[in-house]
Order: sequence, then C-alpha cells, then structure tokens
Amino acid sequence: LAAVEWVNGDLNDKSTLAPAMVGVKKIIFAAGAHGWEDIENNRRIYAEAVGEFARLGKQEGVNRFVLISSAGLSRIKPNYSDYLKDVLKWKLKGEQMLRASGVP
Repeated sequence: LAAVEWVNGDLNDKSTLAPAMVGVKKIIFAAGAHGWEDIENNRRIYAEAVGEFARLGKQEGVNRFVLISSAGLSRIKPNYSDYLKDVLKWKLKGEQMLRASGVP
C-alpha cells in the first residue's frame, strides 16, 4: 500500500473533510456508523458524510469513488429490525447522493 496515503477527518465534522480531500483522486468509503450508540449516526455517516465526500470529490476531480454499502438495500424484508431498516434507508440515500454527484 505504498501508493496509498491515509488522511484524517471526522465524518461528524464536515469542516475537517475539505482539507483532507485536497488532491485526492480516489476514495474508498467503508465507514461504519455505530448507530446503536446514537441512531442519528446512521444518517450523519451513511448519507450526509457520503454526500459531502461526493460533493468534495466532484470539486477535486476524483476519478473513482468506491462506496462500501449493503446488498440488502434492494430487498428489505419485513422481519428486519427497525435499526437495520434505518441503516439501510440511509445507506440507500448515500448511494443516491453519490450517483447524483456524477463522480465515477
């Protein structure tokens, strides 16, 4: 991984993300929200942070954005817990925001 440069930012603090994105050309987003501690984290991480990375990626000319999401988005089952349904709802929103951004 010599060609990988790790950068730091706080997904709950958007002001830390723009400086971390300067010069970035590829993104791998594999963050987990730990929503069982604070269910609002699902929204903040899976939708808002993904959307902000997509916006900044478009601005910086990112040429590849890999979003680790969930295969369950297209087949939510009635017996899923309310927590899991919340996770999947916000992951889907994040995917939609990334697609809408035009970042490949």
